[in-house]
Amino acid sequence: MFPDISSFQIDPAIFSKLSFILIPFITGVAILLIEVFIPTEEKLFAALFSIWGLILAFFAVTQWWDEPSELLLGGSFILDRFTLFFAALFILINGFTILLSMRYIKREGMHFGEYYFLTLLATTGMIFLVAAGDLLMLFLGIELMSIAAYVLTGFNRDRLKPSEGAMKYFLLGAFASGILLYGIALVYGATGTFQLSKIQQYISAGKELNLIFWTGLGLIFAGFGFKVAAVPFHLWAPDAYEGAPTPITAFMATGIKAAALAAFFRFITTALPEVSQHMIPVLWWGAVITMTVGNIAALVQKNIKRLLAYSSIAHAGYLLTAFVVLGTGHKLAAAEGLLYYLIAYTLMTFAAFGVVIIVAKQGDERTNVSDYIGLGRQHPLLAFVMTVALLSLAGIPPTAGFFGKLYIFSAVVESGYTGLAVIAVLNSVLSVYYYLRPVVNMYMKIEEAQEVTFEKSLTVGIALAVATYGIFHVGIFSSSFLAIARSAMTLLP
Repeated sequence: MFPDISSFQIDPAIFSKLSFILIPFITGVAILLIEVFIPTEEKLFAALFSIWGLILAFFAVTQWWDEPSELLLGGSFILDRFTLFFAALFILINGFTILLSMRYIKREGMHFGEYYFLTLLATTGMIFLVAAGDLLMLFLGIELMSIAAYVLTGFNRDRLKPSEGAMKYFLLGAFASGILLYGIALVYGATGTFQLSKIQQYISAGKELNLIFWTGLGLIFAGFGFKVAAVPFHLWAPDAYEGAPTPITAFMATGIKAAALAAFFRFITTALPEVSQHMIPVLWWGAVITMTVGNIAALVQKNIKRLLAYSSIAHAGYLLTAFVVLGTGHKLAAAEGLLYYLIAYTLMTFAAFGVVIIVAKQGDERTNVSDYIGLGRQHPLLAFVMTVALLSLAGIPPTAGFFGKLYIFSAVVESGYTGLAVIAVLNSVLSVYYYLRPVVNMYMKIEEAQEVTFEKSLTVGIALAVATYGIFHVGIFSSSFLAIARSAMTLLP
């Protein structure tokens, strides 16, 4: 017997409420349909159309910011400020990616409209992932985001490293998806529900949490660990980051990491507040090992993309320290610091990768740290941007990176985990060494300098100017952005 769907109706208002997620998707589909009729040399249209769609989506986000939280799609989609905050962040990340990509993909012979469709599709998946109110929507969001990322990683099909990176990233993601799905199945088997709120009700009712539940929870944690590139699930992430087109490397290091962390945060705070204390040792050791391995591995890197890839792993460790605090009375401060840090990390990562893109030339990405020798004398503005980005990643004041670490580490100390904070600070000090190596090359090895020439790009220049200004603005006026992060924490008391 088939269900009676004759009385099924769709509320037209739901399309308005979901406009900030529908607009990027529809924009991407429109690009696929239109770009077939546009000559290759005119593919700039696809980029401009994508930016226009992102502007409309951002405007839609602002329209719903002051509205009350609401459950949509039968409770599968949570429309609240937390979702809207990350939707705005993902739109910003996609915008930066497009600005960095416009000249890059034309130079590398990849000027196809489907490139922009895939970035918009990944952004759509990220928003679904963060807004997931049940485990099935969470899985669908991860897969939509990941499949687009796999293709983007290997988009430059004429070169070996992108293909290798895409294959490794696909295998890594496939294992992650399988582990996550199996964990979801076990949690469902133990609790009888996919919805996060009902899982929380099951736990609050005092029912026994058996081995099936804890095994499923462990597998879900492992699945998120793959997506965040936390140790020991990080092994092929640097290869994928190195092989991917440089704008996509920045996109993955910021967007995918932020989406996975935000979804993990919602999962813990919505479904598991009653058992968060039991997870502290796992999160504590996960944060320590991730930041330490990431920083130690970055020390020996001679390739700037791999250096920034291992740096990204280390920053995942710093961000995971905020999760340790979720079982304490200072969880709101840690959550605010987490959201603030993700804004800062987005700006400084795109600033660094923007310089990598503009210094490169066709057939030679100039990704060796030695390729930046003398850049400070030949191109002082470019060297200044890279210096600011690296110092912010290291946590030097008054940059946004310094205040991001300050807010998270302060919450950790106030929660009584002083040892964890000390380890995090020592790791930050260790990271200064490898962040300063490119700076030393740019300014202090003038006699070894070789001429660095590049083709100027207006769009990359705009992205670098906005990111550099943002690093200082978000840092100096940190209280304003911390207030935005605080207002986004509607899922915490």
